[in-house]
Amino acid sequence: MHHFSDKKAYLTVNIGVSRAIYIISGIVGWIYFSVWSISFYPQIWENYKRKSCAGLNIDYAMLNIMGFASYTVYNVSLYFIPLVQAQFEAKHPRSQIPVQLNDVVFAVHALFCCTIIVSHYFYYDRGNQTLSWFARIFLAVCV
Repeated sequence: MHHFSDKKAYLTVNIGVSRAIYIISGIVGWIYFSVWSISFYPQIWENYKRKSCAGLNIDYAMLNIMGFASYTVYNVSLYFIPLVQAQFEAKHPRSQIPVQLNDVVFAVHALFCCTIIVSHYFYYDRGNQTLSWFARIFLAVCV
């Protein structure tokens, strides 16, 4: 007789079994990527046009680049590195890997755009802005 243990039993429900739902999910993901990515360009253009980044808080720009650098490492690692995928699956045996290609592309693109914005502080007028002590300490701790 085979004994059944309910402590190890689980049920995986895959909602996206329909090809149409899978396609719609992919389309929505790429729309999300497009719309969110477009949002970076007005600031890049404005800085370039004015040859100034005065008025854009340097703390925000630096914290933004740190956030997107972390997000990029997470997405790229979880999408491309089998060891990281195995570690995720071992810790979350009942979950699917939550990163899709559009997440990876967005993270890399956002990091690229934020890097451009931060580089403006080295080439354009920034007024009297300097990185606050709080931001310096916080960024150092994050690194």
